[in-house]
Amino acid sequence: MKQIFLATALLLLTIPSVNAQAQKPTAKKKHSESKTASSSASKQTKTKNTGATTRKQVTRPKTNGNAKTSSPAKNNAAAKPKPASSSQSSSSTTSRRQGAYSDRSLLPQSSTKATASSGSKSANGFLKKRPPRFGIRAGLNLSRFAVEGGSFNGVDDDYQSYLPGFNASIFLNLNISDRFAVQPAISLQGKGTQLKRTDLPGENGSFKISALWLEVPVNAVYSIPAGQAGTLMINAGPYVSYGLSGKLRIETESGATESADVRFGSAATDQFTKLDFGLNGGLGFRLDNGASLNAGYGFGLADLTPKDRRNANGANKYSNRVISFSIGYAF
Repeated sequence: MKQIFLATALLLLTIPSVNAQAQKPTAKKKHSESKTASSSASKQTKTKNTGATTRKQVTRPKTNGNAKTSSPAKNNAAAKPKPASSSQSSSSTTSRRQGAYSDRSLLPQSSTKATASSGSKSANGFLKKRPPRFGIRAGLNLSRFAVEGGSFNGVDDDYQSYLPGFNASIFLNLNISDRFAVQPAISLQGKGTQLKRTDLPGENGSFKISALWLEVPVNAVYSIPAGQAGTLMINAGPYVSYGLSGKLRIETESGATESADVRFGSAATDQFTKLDFGLNGGLGFRLDNGASLNAGYGFGLADLTPKDRRNANGANKYSNRVISFSIGYAF
C-alpha cells in the first residue's frame, strides 16, 4: 500500500510540471503574436500619417515669404505658349521678303534719287525718283561797270550810276539729291551803265550805254527746308555771255542827243568785246506751289575793252557788275 501511495503522489506531482511546460510555449506564441499585431498596427498608422502629409503637401505647397500660391488654372495659363509679337511677325515677314529678293534681277527698278520735297523712300526701301523740273524767271537788273584807273571814256568813275535793265530766263533743275541740284539756264540779260555830269558848265551831260547779252549760267543749288513755308535756296556758279545788241546814247547840256548802235568786236572803234564771263551767286525762296523769289549778283571777270583799244590813251579795263531781282515758277 505504501508503495502504491508513493507512486500516486509522484504521478500527481509530475502532471502539473508537464502542463506548465506545455503552457510555456503557448504563452510565448501568444506573446509573439501580440507583439507582431502591435507592430503591424504601428506601421499602418505611420503609413496613414505619411499619406496624409503627402496629400497636404500636394494640395498646399509651401511658399517662401510673401509669395502667393498660384492656382492650377493660372499654372495652366502660364504654361500655354505666348503668341508671336508684331515685331517678330514683321521680322519674319521681312526675312521672307529679303529671301525673295536675294536674286538682284528680281529687285524693283526704282531710282536712287530722293523726292523734291522730303527725299522720302518708297515701300521697298529705295529712294523715289525726282524728275527734272523746268522753270521760268524774269525780273529787274541794276548794272554798272567796275572801272580800273578811275575813269571811263575820260569821265570820272564817281559820276557813274546803276542802269536799270531786265532779265528773263528759262532754267532746268537737275536734282542730284533731296537738297542738291545743278541748274543750267539760258537767259537774256540787259547790262550797261550810265554817267551823268552836272558840276562843270559847258561839259555837263549824260552818257548811257546798254547791251543785251545771251547768257548761259550753270549754278549749283543747295536747298534748305523751311517747314511748311517753303524752301530756302542758295546758288552759285559760272556764266558765259555773248553780246547780241546794244545802244549808246549821249545827251549834251544843251539838250542835243546822239545815239548809235553798240558794236561788239576787237577793233578800236568797237565798244565791247563779243564774249563776257564771270561768276554769279544768289539767294531764293521757293514756295510749295513752285513760285519763287530770287536775288543775285553777277561778278564779271572779262575785260570788255576791245583788244585794239586796251593800250590806247585813256582806255581802262572795265567789266560788268549786276544786281538782279526776279520772280520765277518751276513746273
